[in-house]
Amino acid sequence: MLSDASDVEYTYLLLEENFNALYHRCVSQDQKKRLCDLYSAARYACWKAAEQMRRDGRIANSIVSLDLKMANTQLAAILQNLGDAGAFLSAAAEAVRLATALVPAPVDA
Repeated sequence: MLSDASDVEYTYLLLEENFNALYHRCVSQDQKKRLCDLYSAARYACWKAAEQMRRDGRIANSIVSLDLKMANTQLAAILQNLGDAGAFLSAAAEAVRLATALVPAPVDA
């Protein structure tokens, strides 16, 4: 469904639009690397969702999409009052995991 692709894109945009502020909130190199990895994974999931929409007109629709909506809501709320980078990274990891689950790799025949 289109909303699934939009939710995947929203996950990416939350990271994209807030990347610099988030990066500066990271207190360790490990946190900075994790943020960069999450951003990269979210960008790839967004690209895959757009590609899937062009090819099939839809992406996988499941309970995962509802979970992603909730994870994105939580992520956006954390961004409103960003304190601990660790809390954001945990929420972002869950949102990216769900976004990636909505656009699995194609199976080669």
